Amino acid sequence: MLLKTCYRPRSEAIGILYDQKRLSEAVQSLNHKDKPSASICSTLVQLCLQQRAFGQGKVVHSHTRASGFVPGLFICNRLIGLYAKCGRIYDARVVFDEMPERNLCYWNTMISGYAKVRQLGETRKLLDEMPQRENISWTAMVSGYAKVGQLGEARKLFNEKPQRENLSWTVMISGCVRHDWPKEALRLLRQPFRV
Repeated sequence: MLLKTCYRPRSEAIGILYDQKRLSEAVQSLNHKDKPSASICSTLVQLCLQQRAFGQGKVVHSHTRASGFVPGLFICNRLIGLYAKCGRIYDARVVFDEMPERNLCYWNTMISGYAKVRQLGETRKLLDEMPQRENISWTAMVSGYAKVGQLGEARKLFNEKPQRENLSWTVMISGCVRHDWPKEALRLLRQPFRV
């Protein structure tokens, strides 16, 4: 293996493999006796996220747990993003639930993940649990309802939204068009845009 013959520090060698997009070698280079650094974990999880490599990401996550390393919030958010993009929303939720603290970014990542896999009941529950709702999370929820044709629910949530930016209007209008509600789409288009 490249890293065994390399005299460079492990983080630098992993960085080289990362730059060369050699994900499996980089993940295999994790020494199960050593606690990985935050930068190594972050780098590997980011590459897994970019390549949507669920299996490799799970290996990195498992290694961090086995070595006693407690991933920081930044790494946790990347893991949630990876699992959600790979359709593994249960794994994303486990990471989310284990986080010691969460800011809006982490809530939004999880809500968007649920919306993408169309688990709208869970998406709505999580939105309702949010300590402070933000436009991104509202729009993700409206988008989720619109994508599956639940336009009544989408419109209800859209109307509850305190601020409606361009994206939420676009999501609502495109949902109406996609599901053959042309009159509602036109009605939305004719409404004065209110932020």
